[in-house]
Amino acid sequence: MQIEVPEDELKVCLKEVQKDPNNADAHLQLGLTYYKRNLFDEAKREYETAIGLDPKKAEAYFNLGVLYQDVNTHGNAAEMYKKAIEVSPNYDKAHFNLGIAYYQTGHLEQSISEYKRVIEINPGYADAYVNLGIAYFVKGAYTDALEALKKALTQGSNLAKIHYYLGNVYHKMDKTDMAIVEYKQAIEVNSKLVAPHYNLGAIYLKKKMADHAIKEFTKVITLDHDYADAYLSRGKAYELKGDRVNAQNDYNSYQHAKSAFARIYKEEPVSSYYEGSNPDK
Repeated sequence: MQIEVPEDELKVCLKEVQKDPNNADAHLQLGLTYYKRNLFDEAKREYETAIGLDPKKAEAYFNLGVLYQDVNTHGNAAEMYKKAIEVSPNYDKAHFNLGIAYYQTGHLEQSISEYKRVIEINPGYADAYVNLGIAYFVKGAYTDALEALKKALTQGSNLAKIHYYLGNVYHKMDKTDMAIVEYKQAIEVNSKLVAPHYNLGAIYLKKKMADHAIKEFTKVITLDHDYADAYLSRGKAYELKGDRVNAQNDYNSYQHAKSAFARIYKEEPVSSYYEGSNPDK
């Protein structure tokens, strides 16, 4: 998504580079301005110029990593974050984004190690606890996932998603009553999150609580009318009640939505990219 950048900001950055072509910071800022406009080739050129002028410019490696991650070249992103860390070993945001890059390429152990390193450097980095919990969850280490996510709750940010992830962990551990509590808390914080409603409906359906399940799946469809599985699951709930007419209508809607759209809600890490950040702050 393109970020609104005042026209004069680009002009100012260009003038700074023209005034002092050997100023690495000027090229870095120009690269960031291009990046905000989705001009990735130009941004890449400026970041690389900044690195050429100052190979110890950790922020330039970091921003180049963010750019690579934005265009889904996670391997290149990881290499840039590693270079930023080589220059500035306690660069918490670089460790954090490296953890995301590892996660997105299926390297869970390395991802977990990076999130732990972030927490060592900055114990108040809330998103690191969230992503650590997600990585443990995907790994199947549910007790560790609970510990990390409960610590994330104490940090006071992303509360709806944390409760949702806690619900998923409890659900996997067959502690459905606790999962219900967490999904409800997620919805209380942010009623527009689709996934907690769907998972809550799935639990109710499994418990044969048809009316409760229908309510949750209806909410999912209201929020995302192309979510095919919500129609299928609501159809099953209607069938459980003996309502064949509404069940068949939902099965038909499921087939239509399935052929036209795909909705997959995966366990995605919290992505916090801090362009142009100072690694020492």
